[in-house]
Amino acid sequence: MSLRIFARNTFSTVKSNSRNLRLAAKPFAIQPAKSFSSSAIRLNADKESSHLVEVLTNEIQGELEQPEATAIPDRFTDYKGFQIANNDINSVNLHLKKTGENEDIHIFVDVDDLINNAEIKEVEEGQEEVAAEEEEIFDEFEDLSKPPVNFAIINKSKNTVLNFGINIDSEGGFSIQSITPYADPVAFLSEKPEEIFKKETTYAGPQFSNLDENLQIALLQYLNAKGLDADMIEYIEDISTHLENQKYINWLDTLQKFFK
Repeated sequence: MSLRIFARNTFSTVKSNSRNLRLAAKPFAIQPAKSFSSSAIRLNADKESSHLVEVLTNEIQGELEQPEATAIPDRFTDYKGFQIANNDINSVNLHLKKTGENEDIHIFVDVDDLINNAEIKEVEEGQEEVAAEEEEIFDEFEDLSKPPVNFAIINKSKNTVLNFGINIDSEGGFSIQSITPYADPVAFLSEKPEEIFKKETTYAGPQFSNLDENLQIALLQYLNAKGLDADMIEYIEDISTHLENQKYINWLDTLQKFFK
């Protein structure tokens, strides 16, 4: 059984243990220089490549034993009006879209960041307690890394965008990291490098926790009314987990083809 499959069946919060495996470097004695045959090196390299193909084949077969391993279940294709707009198998990004009469809502998910990095952070947080004085210092700052989920609302009549950077916690809740307005929906949705740079450098407001408490509550209630609730968070996590595993299988297959 694949380590990833075992991990998913045993720990709901750990789905990619096999990616944490590293080959341990064995100590070796320094040998005096001696001549050797290049054909011997070639033979050894071919042997290791064949071994890699065998290991990769076994891992792929283990993953393919899971139900719906290579398909997207119907429950994911249309959820409360949200449909998959883009899901490139070679990309970490998932794009969901809900089209309305007066507005469109786009959800952009970095599935690798959401599924794998969140687990790493959770494990690291549980390994040891931070000293109380250090906690007081670091609690003053929020996580300024790129949020794994972006919830963007496009107002069609005003032709403007409001994008919420969203962090999802281990208990299924969410928090707002950033709120960024954009004047041009076309530019916001563009994948041109210059437009991406503009988006990344646009002012996203102060830290959410520094806003007036009433404003924080009102913004969270607004998102809830737009469909970002506990059920939607669960859906985002479930579809991201499923699609991340498909991307993992594709990644294994790509490696296998390289070593064949």
